[in-house]
Parts: sequence; C-alpha cells; structure tokens
Amino acid sequence: VIFNLGVFPLCGLFGYTLRRMAQARSEGEGALARLREAQDQLQRLAVTQERNRVSRDLHDSVKQRVFALSMQLGTAKVLLDQEPERAGEAIDHAERLARQAGSELNLVIQELRPVDLEDRGLPEALRGYARDWPGQSGIRAEVTVIGDMPEMPEVEYALLRIAQEAM
Repeated sequence: VIFNLGVFPLCGLFGYTLRRMAQARSEGEGALARLREAQDQLQRLAVTQERNRVSRDLHDSVKQRVFALSMQLGTAKVLLDQEPERAGEAIDHAERLARQAGSELNLVIQELRPVDLEDRGLPEALRGYARDWPGQSGIRAEVTVIGDMPEMPEVEYALLRIAQEAM
C-alpha cells in the first residue's frame, strides 16, 4: 500500500508531464506552420515590391525617354521639308534619347536576371559589370576581390545587387 501511495502520484506526475510535452509539441508545430505562412507572405510581398520598383524604373526612365524620342521624331518629320537643319538636330537628339533608353533598359534587364552570377560566380560577375559600367554611365569602375568566399547563392545575389545599386 505504501509503495502504491508513492508510485501512484509519480505515475500521475509522469502522465501530466507527457501530456504537457504533447501539448507543447502541438503548439510548436502550429507556431511553425504560422511562421511558414508568414514567410510565404513576406516572399510574395517582396516579389510585389520588386515588380513595383521595376515598373517605376521603367516608367521613370525608359518610357519617358521613348516618349521624348517620339516627340523629337515628330518634330523632325514636320521640319524635314521646311527647315532641314533643325530637323537634323531633332534627329540627332532623338538618336541620343534612343541610346539612353537602350542603356537604361539594359540596366533594368541586368537587375532582373543576373546570368553572369550563375555562369561565372560573384567575382567575375562584378568584374563584368564594372567593365560594362563606363559604357552606360561614362564612369570608370574597377573591382578587386581579395580572398575566397564559400558558395552561398543568396549572399552572392545580395552582394551583386548591392554593388549594382551602389554603381
């Protein structure tokens, strides 16, 4: 009887502990599911924000230049017979606008798809971007890489974007 009086409360305590552990596990699994859902929502939000940013970039740069280009070409068309010299100036200006729009469009495309990163790795992707930069901006750029970095695609992608944004 004394043995049973001692063991019975211990068994009850053990059962209570097991039940609490099962509840804690269930709560942990629920929290994990909510965390995964929150992560998915953040990812969708990030994609939406990136799309909006690209849309703004295209509107603020390329679309404006293409509109100005069409205006210059329209002006040149009107002036072609009456004032050929001014028409030539309008065409020259239109050519500059077209080159600028092309350069800006190339920048947006590079930001969307860092193929160089996948094909050549971060150091070479940065060097290639720096090599192409003077053609887009007229500013000379040089990349020096010291040491090795373990392959971490998310970090490499982030570093490439940081460098592109800085330039």
